Amino acid sequence: MGAAVSGSQSRWVVLGRLLYLVAAIPLAAIEGAVMIAGWVVVGCLSVTPLVVPALVGFRAAIGLLARVEASLAGALLGASVRPGRWQSGGRGFWGRGRAVLQDRAFWRSQAFLGLRCTVGFVLGVAQLSLVGSALFVAGLPIYYRWVHTGSHWRVDTLQKALLGVPVGVVALLVLLRLTAPIASVWRRLADVLLRDEAVPMPPAKRRRLLVIHASVDAALAVLFILIWALSSWGGYFWPEWPILAGALPFAIHAWVERVDDRPSLHRRRALSIHAGVYAALSLFFLLVWAVSSRGSFWPEWAWLGLGIPLAVHAAVVYTRGDLTDRIEVLETTRAGAVDVQETDLRRIERDLHDGAQARLVALGMNLGMAEQKFAADPAGARELVAEARVGVEEALRELRNLARGIHPPVLTDRGLGPAIEALADHSALPV
Repeated sequence: MGAAVSGSQSRWVVLGRLLYLVAAIPLAAIEGAVMIAGWVVVGCLSVTPLVVPALVGFRAAIGLLARVEASLAGALLGASVRPGRWQSGGRGFWGRGRAVLQDRAFWRSQAFLGLRCTVGFVLGVAQLSLVGSALFVAGLPIYYRWVHTGSHWRVDTLQKALLGVPVGVVALLVLLRLTAPIASVWRRLADVLLRDEAVPMPPAKRRRLLVIHASVDAALAVLFILIWALSSWGGYFWPEWPILAGALPFAIHAWVERVDDRPSLHRRRALSIHAGVYAALSLFFLLVWAVSSRGSFWPEWAWLGLGIPLAVHAAVVYTRGDLTDRIEVLETTRAGAVDVQETDLRRIERDLHDGAQARLVALGMNLGMAEQKFAADPAGARELVAEARVGVEEALRELRNLARGIHPPVLTDRGLGPAIEALADHSALPV
């Protein structure tokens, strides 16, 4: 009974992996259209206030697609990922747009959707085609009379059709076995890129993901080249297109990791990533033009359209950066002034407590004792009064020294001349 249940669960796991890989085919069209249309609209409206509602709407669409992908990964792959948010928050009109651009979940979701549109679509088509071919070969004994199997290996008898059954079954088992490592990679990507909370990832794990990304791209490139070599040797080199499509998200991924590893770029992280994405897209369009017809040089329009938002972003960042620097200088100066004042107040308090206050207390005690001795011991009372007079002189001397160390603010800020002028202005007599 337990073995039967375990076998049934194993079949459902394999079927879930296959369904997840194949689901990328219809989802890739929707996700790719939403991402391309969203950035085109945001780019066109980037110089107008309408860019804020465009960003908010784009963020909601990306959040919805991320929730769909997270639900599929959880149901079919067993990923422990929680569906992401639809909004990035933010206060005020411009604050909402700025919150979208600063939301890491927004960029992580787009990275995952980009991988599903490119690598996921190719893997889904390949998996569906190969599984369909294996099932077709395994079922030849049923319909070999009514189908045309080709000129190289014509199946026209039942014996030949039966030979295809073990070939198709073995091929199907191998293909289903290969879904396990591929699904494992997608499950890890979903756990990392579609998680809701912004938990910082260790640098070693981020570098490991980059290596995995590079390995997957390299393996797919080799696979496409082998398929081209075996199918149409010497014909049109079509693998250049999927290789270019896979290289673009990898270049963006590598640049983001480069920015995160450089502390000097953390202050303007969003602008650095924007510039890297612009460079990657510019090179991508140039390579597309180079491997296509090489007619009219259309990439210049793409460079111009993408360069305007980058220039506006840079102007805003550096303008705000200058203002931020000034604010930091003022805050530092103010903090220094407050520290100096606190130090002076502590020094005055210490001098009063340890110097003048102690002497005044001793003076009060001497006068009290002298008052008690006036009738019985006039000579002793006279000595105590004399000690009190010396104590008064020492207390006055310490108070004068203390007063010399207290400077009015105008003397510290503007110098002796303006300080004397301010003192004269407050005098009751004309000076």
